[in-house]
Amino acid sequence: MLAFHHASQASDVTPEKKAKALFNKGMALSEAGKLDEAIAAYDEVARRFGDADETALLEQVAMALNFRCFARVCLAKKARNSGENEREVKALLSQAVNDAEAALEITPDNPIALGNKGYALFLLSREEDAEPVLRRALELGGKELRDGLLEDAAIHPLPEDEAFKELISRLWSEVSSNGNNDST
Repeated sequence: MLAFHHASQASDVTPEKKAKALFNKGMALSEAGKLDEAIAAYDEVARRFGDADETALLEQVAMALNFRCFARVCLAKKARNSGENEREVKALLSQAVNDAEAALEITPDNPIALGNKGYALFLLSREEDAEPVLRRALELGGKELRDGLLEDAAIHPLPEDEAFKELISRLWSEVSSNGNNDST
């Protein structure tokens, strides 16, 4: 992770490579289970490059926002499992929704961001809001996204994840039978 830090600070590195290095640092921290530190790395990408005009930089920002969203969902699930204050859990999930919406402002119709937003909405007990978002995510992302959403539900599993899996299965059945999906 030190290499990512150095690459993000070097003066002879392009802004795009700096953004990628910070994003990759966040990914490495997330994979190591250091979600708070991963969020800080994603925050740094958004802070440093969020006002950029270059498409490549903005795409890095969108990815950072989306992965920050998912890190917050994981933190919320972990907190709910350990009996933490439900207000804190809901705050994390609300921030996750905001992150996904910010990512979608940059990259509209990104199936992963839509999936993350839908999952956070579902965990906030907003199934009516989650369902059309998840349907659209599945239409765009196909079977690969469906499989990813089901895998996400297995991370720090909650009792409501069973209902989420059922929702995803039902929506997938509808989407794939309607031919709205080219990834079946």
